[in-house]
Amino acid sequence: MSNIRFTRALVLSQNYHPEPIGSGPYMTELAEHLAAHGMKVDVVTNRPNYPDGHVPHEFRDGRKDLEIQHGVTIRRLKPTLINERGVVGRLIGEGMFLLRGLLALLFVPGRRRTVVVSLCPSIFTVLLGWIAAGRRSAHFAIVHDIQSGLAAGLSFLGDGRLLTWLRRLEAFALNRADVVLVLSEQMQEQLRRIGVTARIEILPIWIDTAKVAPQPVPRSNEIIVMYSGNFGRKQHLGQVIDMAERLQRQGSGIRIVLRGQGGEEQTLLRAVRDRKLSNVSFGPLVPAANLADSMAQADIHIVSQHPDIADFAVPSKIYTIMAAGRPFVAAAPEASLLWQMSEESDAFICVPSGNADALAQAIDRLARDEDARAALARNGRDYVVRLHDRNRVLDGFLDVVESAVEARRNAA
Repeated sequence: MSNIRFTRALVLSQNYHPEPIGSGPYMTELAEHLAAHGMKVDVVTNRPNYPDGHVPHEFRDGRKDLEIQHGVTIRRLKPTLINERGVVGRLIGEGMFLLRGLLALLFVPGRRRTVVVSLCPSIFTVLLGWIAAGRRSAHFAIVHDIQSGLAAGLSFLGDGRLLTWLRRLEAFALNRADVVLVLSEQMQEQLRRIGVTARIEILPIWIDTAKVAPQPVPRSNEIIVMYSGNFGRKQHLGQVIDMAERLQRQGSGIRIVLRGQGGEEQTLLRAVRDRKLSNVSFGPLVPAANLADSMAQADIHIVSQHPDIADFAVPSKIYTIMAAGRPFVAAAPEASLLWQMSEESDAFICVPSGNADALAQAIDRLARDEDARAALARNGRDYVVRLHDRNRVLDGFLDVVESAVEARRNAA
């Protein structure tokens, strides 16, 4: 980083600390990593509101709209929270972030800024990054979700003009970045299909393997299976409820814990009540500081993925589970990234998404085999330490940043 040390970086993301899950923790760690390597880092973000869509009380009056944390200057904007669920509501809120972000840029120092980082989901944030970068700064667009793919897979926009417009907007915005960074080769291929011709690099999800480490395995007479994270449509959690019903019907003593928040929460609660599932309980998300302890409370974890969106998003919780030294079962489309990772890591079991019988059978089989659980846990921990450790991945990001900034200087 010697060539760009002591210059400025601007990070644009709707999600940031103290949001406990989603993109917020990753963008926080990325900004702080840049600051730790000598850059002056400014962040423009929303007041925290993910995943439940409510701003915490201590952030509502704006007193924390300007803060400095770990060498990063954070400017928070009032979010536009739309009651309407789905892509349309999200696009309205994201469009307002673009407008408020343009105003906020007037107060963010731009002199000597060489790097702008923007995060998608939210193609409007990528547009804001393009505007903020101008001709002087290198723009890095990080794509965690391909919005048009999610919208199509979840049938939010149909196959009409609005979906076509969204794909064209994505291609337009991403093609104006110096480098587009995606989570997988599958996502890279999908972006090429919608017309993205810019340089694309793989920047996998990372995990702080020092902070999230294996804890003692709980000793109990019952097996606890946990889903932890967002309760949204793309998580396809109906199949987990179906699985729980099958396990209860066959007299299994397995207990299922659903820990999280999100738009599908009431639907899940109603399904559990209507089916009289006594083996399912709900709990809140835990603070990031207690993440390793939370992971340790389950013998087996579940990762649930909608069958039609596997190429457009990657469930980040898999890296946390593996870092914590816990086995899991993933319900995902065959030939997806998760199936590929299962074969590479030998750290978890995959079953076809939407097949509740296969999910129940895999959970029951793993619950009966303590040695198999221990082997998967060891393999998962080894896998993330080798390939997804935070410092390793973010140091690779810094190499990409430096090469792009150097290329801009040579072209000037």
